[in-house]
Amino acid sequence: MRRTLKIRCVFTAPTVKVGMAGGFTPVAEWGWARNEEEILGEVRNVKKELKKIEDRFDGEVRFEGWDILHNEEEVLARSFEIQNSEVSAVVVFGFAVTVPYTHAFLTFNKPLIIFAKEFSKPFYGSNLENAFLAWKFKYENKSHWVSIVTDSFDWLSKKINAIRAISKMKKTKVLCVGPVHQLIGGKPLGIGSYECIREAEERLGLEVEFISLEEFIDEFNKTEINSKMEETYRGFLSKAKGKRPEVKDDEALRAVKCYFILKNMIARTNSDALMINCYQSNLIDRLAAAPCFGVARLNDEGVVAGCEADPNGFVNMLIVSYTSNKPVFMGDPIFNEKNSRVINAHCLCASKLKGFNEECEPYLASIHYESGRSLSQQTTWEKGRKITGTLLSPTLDTMIIIKGVVTNSDMGYPACTTQVEFEMAGIDELWKQCGRHIPFIGHLVTVEGDHSEEIAEVCKLTGIEPIVV
Repeated sequence: MRRTLKIRCVFTAPTVKVGMAGGFTPVAEWGWARNEEEILGEVRNVKKELKKIEDRFDGEVRFEGWDILHNEEEVLARSFEIQNSEVSAVVVFGFAVTVPYTHAFLTFNKPLIIFAKEFSKPFYGSNLENAFLAWKFKYENKSHWVSIVTDSFDWLSKKINAIRAISKMKKTKVLCVGPVHQLIGGKPLGIGSYECIREAEERLGLEVEFISLEEFIDEFNKTEINSKMEETYRGFLSKAKGKRPEVKDDEALRAVKCYFILKNMIARTNSDALMINCYQSNLIDRLAAAPCFGVARLNDEGVVAGCEADPNGFVNMLIVSYTSNKPVFMGDPIFNEKNSRVINAHCLCASKLKGFNEECEPYLASIHYESGRSLSQQTTWEKGRKITGTLLSPTLDTMIIIKGVVTNSDMGYPACTTQVEFEMAGIDELWKQCGRHIPFIGHLVTVEGDHSEEIAEVCKLTGIEPIVV
């Protein structure tokens, strides 16, 4: 699912006045620009910086437009066309003061980013108002309308990345195999999971298609294990650092068959992502196989796939994976307040933790822990690496974002097979915020690296309150 995000660029230019025609009319406005040549020179400089951002996203982002606007009338003249265009956001480079007509840009009905240079040259005129605008929109609970960026094209890139992630979600179709889990991911007392689906459809633009477990099981039973499945299994073993003795080849091949059936169903329904109700149902017993291998492999391929049909855990995965552009790991968390450490464990961890185009992390051919059978990918997380964890409330109102450093992996606890431990600051605050916003049973999503700022930006733009601890 590769689509190009279009970003419209506009530049505010001063109408230079000479003399004191109206008594209080300034000779020159704030900002360095005094003529059209200076403005066009800075436009060329901006284009060079934006080309670097385009290259960073490898064709997923394209800047266009390059409108130079001098007053309110010129802004409004572009409004209807931009409202109805395919652009996903507008970046306003505030060369000149726009106090009298800044709010006219809101009529574009697109996420708006106002960029200014303050401590780097040249000095933009919109510096006069940016701090006030940031305060004003936050006070009015409209921060999702306008973002302010000063000096940093790197920070602008992060804002664009957040918009890219949101745009991608709005075009995502999710295939859900079986009903959603009504206990995990639901509101307290175990209800509300379907409300979470509705929230995700309305707020994030997701589409969800349901197929029954019976349909999946029927296709599984009709499908014979073939040479391509056997080749996939051999390739998986050849790259593994080892194979647990509990792994039986005949059971493992049935798990590989699960992967191929899921992949076919995704293609057949033109879906982009997957949830499957595996643990709450009797699916594993009826198949004599668990879908863990297939779910992990799909995540490595860039298809966000979540187990247990946990809707808010899945939405959490989608937000974090699309923002970080990496596979993510949804697991069952353990919080140790005494030593400020968190453990996340599950049986379906991807291996390309540093990015879809990066090398696989070391992994062991393992089993599904609870059933003691089938096939899973037990991935080792590299010690000392930064890690970001997220917990999303079932109502999609709040996301708790935590930052840490990996301290251990493959601890061998009697729990789900992939286990990662990380140390974090502020665990007391985390525990307090969990008590306010997260049900007792809630999946934790972790991703390699520090992506806390970009994830928080996505939250702001989608009406989710980010709490970084």
